[in-house]
Amino acid sequence: MAAIPLGLTVETVWTDEHMLEFWISAANESFSGAATCYVALDEANRLAAAIAGFPRSTTDVREYRFGDPSGFGMGAAHLHFQCTHGFGHLAVTVKLWSAPNGNGTESVSLVLRTVPAQIDSFVSQLRSMRRVEGDKAYLHHAI
Repeated sequence: MAAIPLGLTVETVWTDEHMLEFWISAANESFSGAATCYVALDEANRLAAAIAGFPRSTTDVREYRFGDPSGFGMGAAHLHFQCTHGFGHLAVTVKLWSAPNGNGTESVSLVLRTVPAQIDSFVSQLRSMRRVEGDKAYLHHAI
C-alpha cells in the first residue's frame, strides 16, 4: 500500500453515467486514513462551492459530508473547516468511515493545518476535476 501524502486528497476511482466513487484520504504527522464513497456526478463542484472563499471572517465555519457513515455498503467522510488563530491559521477536521466489512465499520478522525491560499488552490483543483478515473484534488497539510 502506498503512503498517503500529508493533507487531504479527493480522487475519482470509478465512474458511470449516474455516480462517481471517490477515494478520500487524509494524513497528518500522527494519523492517516482513507475511505471510498459513492457521490453525485457534480460532487467535486459542490464541495468547491461550499468552501470557496473560506475564510470570510475569523468565525467562519464550513462543513461538508460525503456519503453516510450508517449507510449500507458505503463509506463516508465529514470535513469541518475552521479558523484557529486569525485568518492565516486554519484547521480542517477530517472524519472518515469505511464501508461495513467483516470488522464492522472502521473510522479515523484527524486534524489538518492549512492556510487560505491552499484552500483556494484546492477549490481550483476541485473545479477542474473531470468525471474520469484518476482525476484528483489535493489540500496541502502545513507542518
